[in-house]
Amino acid sequence: ISDIEMPLINGLEMIEKIKEKHPNQVSLLISAHNDVDILHKSVQLGVNGFIFKPIDRYQMINALSKIVVLINLTKANEMYTIDSITGLYSLAKLEQDILEKQKHSLAFLKIRGFKKINNFYGYKTGNSILIQSADILMEIHKKLNLSTNNIYRMHGAHFAILSDMDVKSLQKVVAKIISIFESSTIDVDAQQIYFEMDAGIVNPHEEASLSHA
Repeated sequence: ISDIEMPLINGLEMIEKIKEKHPNQVSLLISAHNDVDILHKSVQLGVNGFIFKPIDRYQMINALSKIVVLINLTKANEMYTIDSITGLYSLAKLEQDILEKQKHSLAFLKIRGFKKINNFYGYKTGNSILIQSADILMEIHKKLNLSTNNIYRMHGAHFAILSDMDVKSLQKVVAKIISIFESSTIDVDAQQIYFEMDAGIVNPHEEASLSHA
């Protein structure tokens, strides 16, 4: 929440700088006058609301209430699209992205033998393996100069990569990912374990059932 008029930098300039680092930051501006140019600039910056001086108590409550609703909706959407265990994108997010990127190739990755280990050691250890695996996949993507915005956890130890590469190029990349993953150790109950990984690639012109992938 910022006043437009401030000594060193005005509210619009401050919000613009904040948005450069945090594009989704919610913001409110306080103003003593209804200036069309300021309103236009505010819309361009994505300012979420105005409070006009002299500040009225009910106007303030109404503006803040709308912001609270917006923040709660944003959090709910994040819970829907972000996997709660690994922090990767979720199956729901993958389904959304496939609809928008129908010409992209899709690779499925599965950690071999995870179910048995999860059943034997329990969910706490299983979740730890998933978190470590996700971290390794992220590091591999960075190492190969690949985008980290296309990795998803579908369910269990099933992961997916949605890529604009053609199938042959994605096959080569997936082979590198598997090679690096299988040479990385994962801590399982104070033991360093190597896991194997299976993979499959779907051509963008083929249909794939995500629920049975």
